[in-house]
Amino acid sequence: MAKRSCFRASNNQYVRAEGVAMGEPRVPPATGPDPWEIFTKTDAGGGLITLRAANGSYLSAVEGGGGVESAGLVIAGRVVVNRLDSRDAETFVVDESTYSPATTFRAANGRYVSAEQGGGGVVHANRPIVGGGWERFTLGTVADGVSVQAQNANSYWQVPDTGAAVLANGASVGTPEKFVREAGYDRARPKKLLVYYAWPSAFDGGGGVYQVAKLFAQYEYVILGGGVEDVNHGDHRNTTEIIAAIRDLSGGATIVFGYLPLGNVPTTPGYSLDELGRRAGAWRSMGVTGVLVDQFGYEFLTGDTNTDRRNRQNGAVDRIHDYGLSVAANGSNPDQVFNTADGGVAVGGTDFYFSESYQIEAGHYQTLSAWHDKAEKVRDYQSSVDFRVLVTTTTTDSVAYTEALFFYAWYSAMLYGYEAIAWGEPNYSAISNTATFRRRPGFTPGYFTAPTSSPSTGVYERTTDGSTLYVDTNTNTAGTR
Repeated sequence: MAKRSCFRASNNQYVRAEGVAMGEPRVPPATGPDPWEIFTKTDAGGGLITLRAANGSYLSAVEGGGGVESAGLVIAGRVVVNRLDSRDAETFVVDESTYSPATTFRAANGRYVSAEQGGGGVVHANRPIVGGGWERFTLGTVADGVSVQAQNANSYWQVPDTGAAVLANGASVGTPEKFVREAGYDRARPKKLLVYYAWPSAFDGGGGVYQVAKLFAQYEYVILGGGVEDVNHGDHRNTTEIIAAIRDLSGGATIVFGYLPLGNVPTTPGYSLDELGRRAGAWRSMGVTGVLVDQFGYEFLTGDTNTDRRNRQNGAVDRIHDYGLSVAANGSNPDQVFNTADGGVAVGGTDFYFSESYQIEAGHYQTLSAWHDKAEKVRDYQSSVDFRVLVTTTTTDSVAYTEALFFYAWYSAMLYGYEAIAWGEPNYSAISNTATFRRRPGFTPGYFTAPTSSPSTGVYERTTDGSTLYVDTNTNTAGTR
């Protein structure tokens, strides 16, 4: 199971992956064991943990850790964790099962930690995939904490000084090579998602690239409709410029997804896997971070067996991953996305599960079983597969928007710690070109301190460090108390 972790070094500061360019000066290795090389391990549920070095400093990935063209230098420089959200600079996803007995570390930038120079150099978070021994490590249990050993050269991580780069050059486990592994922090508040399928340049009447980009930049996640990835599409050029402007205006905080349909039954486009890969590359060249793969469920896929359908799913996911893009898999039944009886599951790591009609379907409240049974199933899969969840309501032109409807879904998404939620406009704005910005509840809920509980039939609660969140499916109300 992959878990998010922070690492605190012996100087009581957290390790982080700095956004620095390739070729930055290297920190010289330590000349001997100093009192800041011990790491300690503490696991807490929810898929979130932190690792702290013995000097008290935490591992951290600042502002995405550098991006595709730069190396994310991993340093130990924070005394406390930022606690902004599950993609904090100080949180890393630790996967101790996929490459067992090896362990991998993925930073908030979605890139894997690597011990470069064949070991003996500084540690970076800059690899898009797990390759050989450079991205694989061994977590060892030692007195006072845990050690991290690079498999490519059997060298141990160490922190030579406060604020210094983490080095993979320790020959044995001394104080500098010991770290503390701690629970990460899971922020309760879901982020803002927009699903918009009209021409991007026409958003709310247009007004130019900058004006439209400002509207999109109000959200942390934006999913654009398909077709504009084609260079011959009438809005391709504008959309490419808008995506770049969104990135500039938001400082990279707004994550943009493209769209591709996976279905290959007669009523769907039926793209070949190679064509899906080509279109993923086209989206990548436009500057998106991920792709929503629609029609991911078996009802849209042909094949003699479900294994055949799973192979098509995995083939598409692999081709999208080849371009360094995340996948948001849109399948109404999570079993058809994550069960292992039909074969391996390619979705995971930096990927998402996308769920439509969340709590509000066609403008009306869902039944308890339709919502809760699926939510519990998704949570169960999250215990074995590393993925986040994006959800949206659905409505029609005949149902007026009300905050009561949206807030009910919003609190329900927060209850399960989902990454982001959207109010789905009719047809996802494909006809109207409009999407009114919907206000979210204004309070700050804090961070989860306990799992979801059900004190009475149809009522669900979860405590944070500032309040108790509740969703009452009997009265279709939700809030905090």
